[in-house]
Amino acid sequence: MLLMLLLLLMLLLLLMLLLQLLLQLLLLLMLLLLLMLLLLLMLLLLLMLLLLLMLLVKLLVMVLLVEFYIHSRLLYTLMLPMPLRYVVLLRMILRLYFRLLRRIYMIVLLVLLWMELMNVLLLLLGKGMATVCLLYSNVMVLLLLVLLMMLITHVQSDRSYIRFCSYQLMKSNQRSSGSFPL
Repeated sequence: MLLMLLLLLMLLLLLMLLLQLLLQLLLLLMLLLLLMLLLLLMLLLLLMLLLLLMLLVKLLVMVLLVEFYIHSRLLYTLMLPMPLRYVVLLRMILRLYFRLLRRIYMIVLLVLLWMELMNVLLLLLGKGMATVCLLYSNVMVLLLLVLLMMLITHVQSDRSYIRFCSYQLMKSNQRSSGSFPL
């Protein structure tokens, strides 16, 4: 009888130890899940910061391109009172400048398209950020379309503006010299 009681006590102790081990394993699993949730939250915050950084970079690039656009127009306006002998060299420099500017526009457009592809990848990664990514992508697509329209109007208006400035230069030189320069 005493032996049976001892065996029962030993079995109870073993069961208690097993239960304690199971509870400790469950606690460890819960801690691991909490750590994984914290890591996911940190990753989401990093992705949000990355999206905001990309937005700021794009807006900065847009502002710089608008500045380029305005300064290119100012260069042509400053050309008008110059004598004709400097015009040929300046026109060559300005044509090279406009070609470079168009290439910059195209490179920026490609970078923006690549960023849009990255946004789509971020959108596919998680459903929690889906609305934020969609809103961000819509804003970026609108900015991309504005930049594309700027590029198209810039390319179309360059030649007519060069002709207009050349005509104004020739007109001012004709008035100053009395003959139409070739």
